Amino acid sequence: TIIQSIYFDNCSVSLSTRGSNWLIGINYFDTSWSAPENHGIQVDVFNTTNSIFSHNILKTCLVTGCLESNGGGNVAGINGWTINGNLFLKNTGGNGIVTSASSTIVTNTRIYGNTIINSISPILWQQHVGVGPNHGTGNVVKNNLLFYSDCDIPSNGGDPIDHDYNAYFSCTSPPVSEPNIQ
Repeated sequence: TIIQSIYFDNCSVSLSTRGSNWLIGINYFDTSWSAPENHGIQVDVFNTTNSIFSHNILKTCLVTGCLESNGGGNVAGINGWTINGNLFLKNTGGNGIVTSASSTIVTNTRIYGNTIINSISPILWQQHVGVGPNHGTGNVVKNNLLFYSDCDIPSNGGDPIDHDYNAYFSCTSPPVSEPNIQ
């Protein structure tokens, strides 16, 4: 499935995926919202594997996550994704830019070459602590630029996240230790 060159604005859920082999690129996701009676997610990912999310702009993400892993029963809602070349701007929502929901995990996903500006959430939240027998594993976060953002990359009880060569500027939290921090 190809989703390309679309402008999404003022949505609670802009896009919902299910299945595998999605290509989501060159889109503009502007101003998402959430309310107690309507849980918002910019891109709602249901058990989706081997997909590419590339060269999108996600602005003013006021929800739990800009890309949120969903599904049921401790599964990898986001599995085998490549997330690269995106601009995440002014994301002030909950857990992380790429995040798991309460009963799902993020696994085998590469996050690289993105620019993050003014985000109060970490770039990746691979799982909630104590989520179940499965856990976030195989995730890579490299070559990203983070400006005025949360510069932590928590593993939250999952396997360590392979992260290196990220550049951090004016962080709102201490940047993580990396062998080749830029």
